Amino acid sequence: MRLMLPFILPLGLVLFGQDPAVPAIEASPAPAASPASDPRAEALDKLLAPRRTSASGVKAAVLHTKDKDLALDGLTGAFATTYAFVTVLFYSDFPEPAAQVRVNDASASVMFTYDANPRGKIVMVKVKPDKGRRSLKMGKSGFGSISAITAPDADWVIPCDSVEVKPGTWTFTPKAPLKKGEYGLFASMAAGMTPGGMSGELFDFAID
Repeated sequence: MRLMLPFILPLGLVLFGQDPAVPAIEASPAPAASPASDPRAEALDKLLAPRRTSASGVKAAVLHTKDKDLALDGLTGAFATTYAFVTVLFYSDFPEPAAQVRVNDASASVMFTYDANPRGKIVMVKVKPDKGRRSLKMGKSGFGSISAITAPDADWVIPCDSVEVKPGTWTFTPKAPLKKGEYGLFASMAAGMTPGGMSGELFDFAID
C-alpha cells in the first residue's frame, strides 16, 4: 500500500474535483508599438532647419501645399522710385519676371524659421511682373509727407493667419484662396536689425 500512495493521491484529487497544483504562467506584456514615422514631416523639418544667414533674419522658408513642400530661396530687392505727377511712388524690384517655384494649389501656405515675432516685419505679398522683373509697391511721398517705405503698401499685402507651430517656426496661411499670380514672403531688411535698408528680401513663388 505504501508503494501505491504516490499514485492514489493525484487520482483522488482529480476524482474530488481538485486539480493538482500547476505553476501559474504569466503572459509577457506585448512590446510597445513605436510611433509611425511620417516621411513628409521628417523631410519638412529638414527643409526648415536653419541653413542660411540673411539680412532679414529669415533662416529658411518653405511653400507648404496639399501634397508637397518646396524650399524657397530669398531674393534681395533693389530700391526704386516712380514719379506720378507730384507724388513719388517707392518700389522694391526683384530680378526675373517669374518665380521658379510654381504650384496650382490656391490654399498653399508658407512656413519659415525666424527667431522673433514676425508681426509688422514679415508679410505675404503679391508682386507684379514688369519689364523683366517683379515689383512690390512700398510707400509714397508728396507735398511734404511720406508714408512708410520699409513696409509694403497695404493693398499689396495678403491677409494671413499667423501661427507659431513650434518655437521659432511660423506658418502664414492666406485667409482666402490665392488667385493665379506671383507672390512671396516679404521680410523687411529692418526685420534682421540691419541699418538703412529700404528694400527687403522676397521668398518668391507663384500660383498657376
